[in-house]
Amino acid sequence: MKKEITWKTVYDIWMEYVSKLQINLEVNIVNVEVDIDTNGIEVDWISKEEYDAVQNQKNKERLKLNKTTTNGVQQTIKCIREAQNNFEHLSFLWIRAFLHEVKRKKKFQTAEETILIQKLDAIIKQQQNKFKIAEYQNNRDSVLPGYLFSQVLVNEVHIVKLENFIEMCALNTLYITNQYYFVRYIKKSEISEQQKELFQSIAEYWHTHGNLEHTSVTYEDATERCWCCGMNKKLYPTYIIPKELKGEYKPNNLILLCGTCKRSAPQVYNPYSMWQWLQGHKIRFFDHYRIEEAAKEYELMYQREINTDFQRVFQLYGDPLHFDYDYKKLFSRKKRRLTSMGILELSPSTWAVLQYETMYELMQKMNLHHPSFEGTIQYNDFKGEYYVELPKRILDYYNGREIHAKLKIENNEYHGSVSNLNGRYYFNFYSATPLKSIGHSMEMNIEEIFY
Repeated sequence: MKKEITWKTVYDIWMEYVSKLQINLEVNIVNVEVDIDTNGIEVDWISKEEYDAVQNQKNKERLKLNKTTTNGVQQTIKCIREAQNNFEHLSFLWIRAFLHEVKRKKKFQTAEETILIQKLDAIIKQQQNKFKIAEYQNNRDSVLPGYLFSQVLVNEVHIVKLENFIEMCALNTLYITNQYYFVRYIKKSEISEQQKELFQSIAEYWHTHGNLEHTSVTYEDATERCWCCGMNKKLYPTYIIPKELKGEYKPNNLILLCGTCKRSAPQVYNPYSMWQWLQGHKIRFFDHYRIEEAAKEYELMYQREINTDFQRVFQLYGDPLHFDYDYKKLFSRKKRRLTSMGILELSPSTWAVLQYETMYELMQKMNLHHPSFEGTIQYNDFKGEYYVELPKRILDYYNGREIHAKLKIENNEYHGSVSNLNGRYYFNFYSATPLKSIGHSMEMNIEEIFY
């Protein structure tokens, strides 16, 4: 008897492919200024190639409204936009849209195909009611901006297993999220000419004075990207010397920041502090701010550089291809665990923790051999912890590498850390039950080490 297909079954298989293919379900939203009537259309899709071509034009010609946008595409866009904080909801929308396209394009040649699609259709309609989403208005309308598979290929492929359908859906989603932007149309008349002039005057003032070199932007994109994080977000004129401290609302006292960075900026009398702050956050590449900030957080939290740890683990792993695959798979699983709970925008410190935990678990997976040693268990009354002094040969073996270990003593395992006291190193751990071996020398074995 075949296992009944449920939404949970569909979602579980989908998440496996999301992790495997590294699909980012979060959409990139960009603002596009248009001169023509949008006919009520606020958001749309645009290919990254088309968007970049327009952005690179010196005269900044306005983008023409996509005439092929259907009501179905609009509905999908609006639903995805509203579901940004719910990972399961987002997943449902991508699967629903792809199912609609398959039903619209494919000629079903076997009874198995028809039965599978009918079952999926019933599940989607059930979830649709749960999320309170209306059905597509026209079954003949396209509901996605692009389609990876040709009409011929779709009809040749026999979709007889749920895994077949989900794999195609995941690949098509990956294609769209990599090739398209979400566009928010803004009519030219709705943008204050006064504000545009202010943005330009701020950029020109600091370009003339050479200060833009301390930021994450160049003069060409200074009115479109945040000067701190370099992201293409809505910008706000931000005081260098705060208004509360008698700072003036003039170009010589203003910079352009996104909402997030504006809240983090220093608010002090000294104007040089702002430029020092911007210099400290300067990025090397656009849209890499989160990665670079995560590296800074990693160093603050673990007192070492993330690249050094990567290199250590990489060298010990021995196999570059397997390391890359295992790292991405494990990191994605950890990220997915958070995003499935609604945490879609991960802070730099969260990224740092996930990277640390991923490397730690990869080292655990390797199950490296570690030497045993004889030690004497002592008890610290003040801390309520047990400790064992590590002999010099153990310290020489690990050659200054940081030790977070699991110590095995008489078939019992204890997690702990190593501390340095006056040049002597001790493994500190806690036991819920009193140990009878205090003061006795015994053989021990360190099971796990993070380098």
